[in-house]
Amino acid sequence: MNIMITAAVHLDESSVGLPQQCASQLRRADDFIKLAAAASVEALDMCSGCQEPNEESGLFVGTAFGPMQTNFDVLGLIVDNEQTSPTLFSHSVFNSAAGYLARLFTIQGSSQTFTDFSWPFFQALAAGSGAISSGRLKQCLVVQVETYSDLLADARQQTGQSAKPWQAGAVAWLLENQGDRTGWCIDDSSIDSSPAAAAEYLHRAEYLHVGGSVIPCFDPLSAAIAITDLVNQKNDPEKSLHCEITAPYGSVGLKLQHS
Repeated sequence: MNIMITAAVHLDESSVGLPQQCASQLRRADDFIKLAAAASVEALDMCSGCQEPNEESGLFVGTAFGPMQTNFDVLGLIVDNEQTSPTLFSHSVFNSAAGYLARLFTIQGSSQTFTDFSWPFFQALAAGSGAISSGRLKQCLVVQVETYSDLLADARQQTGQSAKPWQAGAVAWLLENQGDRTGWCIDDSSIDSSPAAAAEYLHRAEYLHVGGSVIPCFDPLSAAIAITDLVNQKNDPEKSLHCEITAPYGSVGLKLQHS
């Protein structure tokens, strides 16, 4: 069964706005949820002719650092002996975005959140691909969303290396059975994770090897963004795309076939 990438988008915090069709439901959401929702709306809107999400649709969200600032906002209230808002607390949970997305887009199938410092997007992608391959789902949304905090930036600086600020953002792919359509399909994938020092996860020395080129990726979203850009190139695409990402904490292999 060929699994087709029917939409692939990425956006950063500077370009995100509340999607009009769900703005009222996101009024109290934090940036983590808003970014995930905005990327998902864009992916779903990009795919004309795709089936509407239903009980055979799934959702797989990956994140390295989750709603970090919201976590600290809740902890600050607790430390100061102030009353904690139930809504704020619920948004501090790592699967908060998945809950919002499932409700907003009526995704009634599997919903899963992966928290992984190494390869969160690719863990979610592997799970989504597997769910479609098994016949359990016909469609799934794969999302990575990241927001950060001042404390994380300070920790990165304290490692003694130059730490370029990370920009919050999100990547969203929509996967479906290929049917009789043409486009990029997932041919093969692999993930290898190995323990590394904490500083390695804070500086993200990842390198994407593709087509004889090496693309440096120095934040948790960079590799997923770079591959999304390759997928969206329209000018006479090659028949296959072999991507390998290497880092001190392991490697990822992803082979895409255009058919």
